[in-house]
This record gives sequence, C-alpha cells and structure tokens, in this order.
Amino acid sequence: MLRIINLLVAAVLVVVTGVVCTVRHSLSQTPLYISLPISQQAPQPSGTSHSSSQEASQPSSQETPSPSSQPLPKDKQPISRNDPQPSSKEAPAPDPQQLQNVQEKIDKIFIKKGARILEVHAKGKLLKTYRVALGFNPVGPKTTRNDGKTPEGEYRVVLKSAMCPRGYKALLLSYPNDKDKARSKQLKIDPGDNICIHGLNYDQKKEGANHIKKDWTKGCIGVTDAEMDEIFKWTDVGTLVEIVP
Repeated sequence: MLRIINLLVAAVLVVVTGVVCTVRHSLSQTPLYISLPISQQAPQPSGTSHSSSQEASQPSSQETPSPSSQPLPKDKQPISRNDPQPSSKEAPAPDPQQLQNVQEKIDKIFIKKGARILEVHAKGKLLKTYRVALGFNPVGPKTTRNDGKTPEGEYRVVLKSAMCPRGYKALLLSYPNDKDKARSKQLKIDPGDNICIHGLNYDQKKEGANHIKKDWTKGCIGVTDAEMDEIFKWTDVGTLVEIVP
C-alpha cells in the first residue's frame, strides 16, 4: 500500500515538472512588447527641433533695440507731408516793442495798413507797436459811407469816448479831412464819418488777441481792450494820426 502511494506521488511530480517546463518554453518564445514600424510611429511636430536650434543660435528680434531703431522724440521727428502744418492764420508773435509799457504822452500815432501795425511815438521816438484789424474791405482809401475801407491820410484825435457803440472805448478821428471832403464833393458821394481807433466789439470779445486773424471793423482801427486802455490813457485830443497804405 505504501509503495502504491509513493508511485502516485512520483507520477504527480513528473506531470507537474513537465507542465512547468512547457510553460517556461512558451514564455521564452512570446515577445514581451510590440515594436511599431518606423513609418507608424507618432510624427514629430514639423520644424520643432529645427526652429529651436535656430532660436538658440540667433538673437531675438525683441531684444534691446539699437539706438538707430529707437523712436525719436516727438519734437525731433521729421515733419511728414500728412502732418498738420502750423496755420498761417495764427496770431503773429508779438513785436519786441509790444513788451514795453507806454509811460509818457503819445504825440503821434502812425498806422501802416498793409502791415496791420499801429505805432505810437513821443518826441520822435517809437514807444510801442500794436497789431490791428482794419475795415472788412481794407485795400485803398475810404471814399464813401459803408464801403468797409479804412481811410488814408493825416487826421487828428477830436474826441475821447469811454463808451462807444462800435467797440470798447474810442478815439474819434477827424475823418473826413479837407481832402476827403473835396474828393467826395467832386464825386457827389457821401464820404461817411465816425472813424475811430477802438477796442473789441461784442462779437470779437471771445477772440481776444486772435481778433487780428481777419479785418472785422466797418472802416475803423481795432485793437484789444487792454491795448485800447493803454493807448487811450496816453493819448490826448489833438494828437496826430497818420494812416498810410
């Protein structure tokens, strides 16, 4: 009986040993992973490694710009044809004489129509100049009422008025003079009157010093209110006023 049991155990051991050997042999013949062909491998992003090498070898265009590439200050940039140009109608720079205050009696007022300049003199010395506006039709001498022209010739201040319907304060001139009257008589026309040096009217108050951008009076000589205050203060009745083209 014991012998039979031993034989059975031996047989079982033989069978188990065979199975183990078979399994080991099978495992040794089976690949543990699958290798894909090169053509089926996942493609690399196009140009990745190439561009990386270029970026590494070349400096970035966003690095510190050279001095020539930096923008010029606004006041040193060249003016383009498309850039707005300074307006020719802007008020001109003050004449150096305008920076002085009149401190003595004026004995002559000299008006240059073409230059739009009023000069005040004392004892042969130029005291100060002012920019002025003229009549709305300034070229040529005044010949008739409402022609919009400023007279040309020699006149006198005949009245100083602190209230004037044409503008702030006024120095009334002796227009028409004898020559003006003779011409108007010959032509049988009304020469007009009430020609003054005066300050700004209501419509020109908002313009201030820029009132000189256009000729706006009806034939008079227009200055700012501050200028009129100064001229009015230092000018007496009887002062000579000469107006030239």
